[in-house]
Amino acid sequence: MSTNTSVCSFAAKYRATAPYHFFLTPVYNEPATYNGQHYTVSFHEIMDRALGELVECFHISTAIDLEFIFSQYKRASQKPRVTLIYCHNLTFNDSDSDSNSKLDFDSEVLDIDYKQYKKTHREGHMFSNLSILKYRDDKIRLVISTASLCFEDWNRGIQGLWVSPFLPLLPVDADDTDGESVTNFKRDFIEYLSEHKEPQVFGWLSLLYRTDFSSVKVFFLGSVPGTHQGPALNLWGRNKLKKILSEHAVLPENARDWPIVAQTHDLGYTGETYFNWLNYNVQAMAMEKDKKIIYTPEFKLLYPSKKDVPTELEEMSHCYEKDFYLKQQWIKEYLHQWKSEKIRRLQVFPSQFSCYTRISPDGTKIPWFVLTSMSMLRNSWGQFLRRVKEPHLYITRYEAGVVFVPKFLVKQDTFPIKQNSSSKMPIFLLPFDLPLTPYEPSDEPVCKPSVKNESSSALEDELIEKIALSHT
Repeated sequence: MSTNTSVCSFAAKYRATAPYHFFLTPVYNEPATYNGQHYTVSFHEIMDRALGELVECFHISTAIDLEFIFSQYKRASQKPRVTLIYCHNLTFNDSDSDSNSKLDFDSEVLDIDYKQYKKTHREGHMFSNLSILKYRDDKIRLVISTASLCFEDWNRGIQGLWVSPFLPLLPVDADDTDGESVTNFKRDFIEYLSEHKEPQVFGWLSLLYRTDFSSVKVFFLGSVPGTHQGPALNLWGRNKLKKILSEHAVLPENARDWPIVAQTHDLGYTGETYFNWLNYNVQAMAMEKDKKIIYTPEFKLLYPSKKDVPTELEEMSHCYEKDFYLKQQWIKEYLHQWKSEKIRRLQVFPSQFSCYTRISPDGTKIPWFVLTSMSMLRNSWGQFLRRVKEPHLYITRYEAGVVFVPKFLVKQDTFPIKQNSSSKMPIFLLPFDLPLTPYEPSDEPVCKPSVKNESSSALEDELIEKIALSHT
């Protein structure tokens, strides 16, 4: 079945999703997701030649399928020079794919420089997915996505992405700090990319310094591997989100009645009880501007149960390891069903796609929204370490996402998530149905058998657990 989503042009879809520009990927066996949904896009649509000629493109991706990438550029009628940094190559064996290559499919040539990211033992796992598209007429566009560059992510599961406006280049005499966003997106994005030590990144950093980001109205939220302290403590993961919300999130007096909702594609080991780690993440998400939080709001965790996901799609649930669930069955009291019938994504697995928000008691408003590759894991958000001299935040993964805050996008304190006849404010799309449905006693989360190898979450969690225990 064709996955053509071009019922209308991407330019029209971009206008229709203003001012948020938050999109979802289509589902190949659900026609409603690619016929008429202005918030649904395929990868080739974003790069379509009608938007301008691409001369260079840079991608960071968890996994790549080179045949899929080629097909998308071909459908977009584009032949730029492409640079890829990735963890896993689904086209060839990883050991055979670390080289520069001109790939020839169907007698067409796409010039690709692709480099496998080399992680250190148990650290440096790459879960970011982002693109920088450079056009011939001196402009660029960014895509921050949860989808890897492979067919499965762009067609079988539910994935989210944010697409920037066209960003023009600055005058040649501009300073590096010129062209900053009101959210400091430029500074934060460049700092994040600077943490990638691959030489392919350096030239793109120079381009970003020369780019005007003033039209960007979202925050960049990233994580990078390392033990972060001092000035770097609030740059990444949980502490970065906490800082953003404590400076900009505004809620009414009944804020304690606005639950925190986390939709996650993975659940690692968080401890013997809710208060070992998860509570600290929830408290960070409870932050408000000019308020000292002395309460913890209700927490609701969306993760598919076995009855939510068709058997044939369970192989995509490559995240939550059964051993973790067996060690923390207390988490079941927070679990809620994955339901997305309203936007026709009920029978899909949210692979790599995570989002976080708070929802008003009447289910009509949210005060912020996070789209990210960061699942509910210590590896991603960070493990807080209290040492003798100063606190540290320990992270083992590269992650990327964006934070939507109403005052920068709609000049209000909240986003509407339901149509109100008295308001013309654009609705913010939630990718799941309301009201939320708690797990029934008989429900069990979708899990995979635990297998320890160098890339497994189990080894990452073991490492973090040992470090956490040594600093308590």
